[in-house]
Amino acid sequence: MKWYCAVRSARFVIIITLFFSGCAGLIPGRHPLPEVKPEILKHNIQNHVNKLHSLQARAQITAASREGAFSGTLTMTAKPPDSLYMKIEGPLGIDLGSTLFFGDSVLIYSAWDNLLFKGKTGVLGINIVLPIASNPPDFLSRIPGLLLPVINLHFPLESYTIDGRHYKYQYINGETFFVSPKGPVVDRWEKRDMFNELTWSWEGDKYRKTGGIHLPYLIRLTEHQVKQRLTIYFKSIKVNRTLKTGWCDFEIPEGVETIEF
Repeated sequence: MKWYCAVRSARFVIIITLFFSGCAGLIPGRHPLPEVKPEILKHNIQNHVNKLHSLQARAQITAASREGAFSGTLTMTAKPPDSLYMKIEGPLGIDLGSTLFFGDSVLIYSAWDNLLFKGKTGVLGINIVLPIASNPPDFLSRIPGLLLPVINLHFPLESYTIDGRHYKYQYINGETFFVSPKGPVVDRWEKRDMFNELTWSWEGDKYRKTGGIHLPYLIRLTEHQVKQRLTIYFKSIKVNRTLKTGWCDFEIPEGVETIEF
């Protein structure tokens, strides 16, 4: 029964994968970090992000919560800034679901529930399905291994400091970004509530330099207050290769119930 419960939570795996996301940083050297103005560091982070033009990846994913555990395979193809195809398979290659972002359109298919969510990324309804920003550059910046988490531009900066081996951006909405100088890239992203309690965190590790871009091969996404964790271990990542025609074709089975937003 635990296995069946875990499979039914496959949609949670898709959602949390989309919600969190980004690329891991490198371990800096032992020397003190040099002073860098926050605006310049943001610019350098974005320049690193802009090197990525396409991505093809395959990963092992595990999700653990109080209800049980789940293990599956994630296949992902992306073309920044607004196109992404992602498929999740369970044990024995069982199809659990697929997601397609293309321009301002989004399709989310849950094979277990036989449901298709269909709509536009710029409308309020998507927040019912995906707890993410509805602006394509925002949510695509949160796909694991695709882009670095974009430094928050929607809330005022509370502080900018050098904290040990990181540059740290802290915003008034409770979000904090820890930036490694190598890349530079964000290698930790967390959010705290009004009581300064940690609500969720993103961490990257075991990075490699692929095609001149620093990408993580291990990502941990944790919902601290509800005790849920998603771990993504990339088996292969290919960047800046020509994508085949039809790479984002989305097959919809017959008889699927469609929910539009």
